[in-house]
Amino acid sequence: MDSYCPVCERAEETTYHVLWQCPAARNVWSVGCIKFPKSCLEGPSFLQVVEGMLKSCDQMEFAQFANIARRIWLWRNEMIHGGDFLHPNILIQQATRAVNLFHLVWDEVVLQEFVSDAPTQCNWKNPPIGWFKANWDAGVNQHSGRVGLGVVIRDHQGKMWVAKSMTRLGFLDPTLAETMVVRLCTKMGMKQVQLEGDAKVVVDAVNSLLLDKSATGLLTEDLCIALCSFSSWELGYVRREGNKVAHILASLALQNEMGRVWIYEPPDCIRETLHAEVLALQCMTLKSMKKRFLQNNK
Repeated sequence: MDSYCPVCERAEETTYHVLWQCPAARNVWSVGCIKFPKSCLEGPSFLQVVEGMLKSCDQMEFAQFANIARRIWLWRNEMIHGGDFLHPNILIQQATRAVNLFHLVWDEVVLQEFVSDAPTQCNWKNPPIGWFKANWDAGVNQHSGRVGLGVVIRDHQGKMWVAKSMTRLGFLDPTLAETMVVRLCTKMGMKQVQLEGDAKVVVDAVNSLLLDKSATGLLTEDLCIALCSFSSWELGYVRREGNKVAHILASLALQNEMGRVWIYEPPDCIRETLHAEVLALQCMTLKSMKKRFLQNNK
C-alpha cells in the first residue's frame, strides 16, 4: 500500500535502497571479502555501483559481487513473504558456493568442448602432491641381443620432468632388464617417489623381501638397498595401458642405439600420449571436485 521498505521502514524501496542502502543489505556487504572503490560507496543508482565494480575488480570478484546482490534480493523476498531471517554470513557462504560451483561446471564444459577427443578415463594415475612417479619399461630384441629401456618421471599434475631412452647389450632376461630400469630410477635425485612398471615379477620380488640367491635375486636385493635412499617410496605394478609412455621410450631405444635424455620438454614420440593423459587426468579431477562439492553442499 506504500512505497517504503518493509524491512527497515526508513526509505523508499528502490533497487538502490534494497541492494545497497538498506541496513540489512549493508550488514551483508560488511561481512563479505570484497573491497569496494570509493566511487561505489555513494551514488544516484545501483547501476553506478555495478559500473564502478566492473572497472575496478577482476572477474572472480565481480562474480562474487553479483551473486551476493542476487542473494540479498532473494532473501528479502522470502523474508517479506514469511521466510526465516538469515545471518549475513550464511548469504555470503551461499554466494561463494554458487560462484565456485559455476566455475567447476564451466571449466568442465570448456574442457569437453575444446578437447572433445579427450579420453573418458586416465589409466595413468598421478602421485600425491609433492611426490613424483617414475614409470619404467624394458623391451628385448633377441636377434640383436639388445635391451631397450624407457623411463619417464612426472609430477602430480602429469607434467614431465625427465624422460630417458637407452639401450644395453647382453641383458636378454626381461626380469634383469626391468630390475636395471628400476635401479636407474633410484639415481635421479627424487626424495618421494612412486616407482611403477608392468613387470609384476620384479615388483613382487622387491615387495616380498624373500631371500633369493639367483642372479635376479641378487639384483633385487641390491635394489632394495638403493630404495632406502628415498625418504618415502612405493613400488607398484601397472598394466601396459597405464604404462604407455615408458613402453614407447623402451621401443624407441630398440630402434636407436644412441641413448637420449629429455628434461621438461618431451620428444615427439611421446608428446601426444602425454597430452592425452594430462587432459584425461584434468577431466577426472574436475568431475571428482564437482561431485565432492555437490555432496558437501546438498
